Amino acid sequence: MSSNRFLVIGYGNPLRGDDGVGQRVAETVASWQLAGVRSLAVHQLTPEFVMELAEAETVIFVDAWISTFDLDTASIRLEILQRTAPEDPAGHAMDPSTLLALTERLENHQPQAYQLLIPAQQFEFGEEFSALTQRGMEQALATLKQLFTLDQIDFFLQSNQCIDQGRLL
Repeated sequence: MSSNRFLVIGYGNPLRGDDGVGQRVAETVASWQLAGVRSLAVHQLTPEFVMELAEAETVIFVDAWISTFDLDTASIRLEILQRTAPEDPAGHAMDPSTLLALTERLENHQPQAYQLLIPAQQFEFGEEFSALTQRGMEQALATLKQLFTLDQIDFFLQSNQCIDQGRLL
């Protein structure tokens, strides 16, 4: 049986502006000290996290998201992650889908997995977030708190009322 109901892995470079938002979210979640929730703030995803994933029922990867969006209406995205076969399982850095596939291959475990993406626009050197990313971080934290305290992620997965094309409404 899994020892953690939820595992949050926030990743990115905290010295490159908005890119550090994943780590900041993970640090905040850790400070909540919720039962059944483990949170890691990391620079990048590596094969060493396979054991962490193997002990979780549900994994939520948190990262900055740069795309074409309207700055006034940009919102976080919560997407269901699909596993992909690792191209180079011996590589050092990897994406969430590859890490999930590696966990399945090595530990025979498939946690439910999601990607929480926070809109980002500023990646210059510095530790400050843009207003867009700050707003997205607040939205992401409120969403995570609701999911953990009400254990509603199963509802989000099972109900298309809350997910439209992989995006949390």
